[in-house]
Amino acid sequence: MVTAKKQASKPVERTPKKLLKKDRKAIRDATRAAIAKSSDAYVERIKKTRGAKPFPYTAELGERIGELIIGGVSLMKISKLPGMPSDVTMFKWVFDKDHPFSLIYARAKQIMVLRYEEEINDIADTPCIGETTIERSGGKDGGSSEVRKADMIQHRQLQVSTRQWALSYLAPKKHGKLPDLSDTKKNEQLESLFASLKSGPAES
Repeated sequence: MVTAKKQASKPVERTPKKLLKKDRKAIRDATRAAIAKSSDAYVERIKKTRGAKPFPYTAELGERIGELIIGGVSLMKISKLPGMPSDVTMFKWVFDKDHPFSLIYARAKQIMVLRYEEEINDIADTPCIGETTIERSGGKDGGSSEVRKADMIQHRQLQVSTRQWALSYLAPKKHGKLPDLSDTKKNEQLESLFASLKSGPAES
């Protein structure tokens, strides 16, 4: 009788638990260090802003910043232009209801609704031709690459989606996904229609 020899299975290599704990600790420490570094940088910016003299505000400066906002320039980019206040200072102006710039910022955002609406149509109707490089590995030559020219549809979809997201917050009643129930004003036409339906047909 011939018996088959049972082959011994190779032991499964497992990662020691100590190594896993070490990796978790390293990731946790690196995350905490990154958060602390970004927090320290933000605190330093706030200290510099508080220590410096208040940036002088003028009506001409407010109108200039408002024009840049309507043109699609963010406050963070405006702060990097020469002669402009820091973004922290401008954000303080925005949230100060008594500051004149707060009204300018609100009006600029309202005008941007029209801008985004027109930009969405332009982006949808205008092709954006770009190049896509496809890398292929293997073969005798060690690989090859191919360059294709086509319409950057995904990029245009991202541009449209970003503007639609902004519109849903700038104009929620018009572009929001959910209805705005804050307006409790009664519709007289609907009220009269419901009243006539409840009363039934008029007697002849």
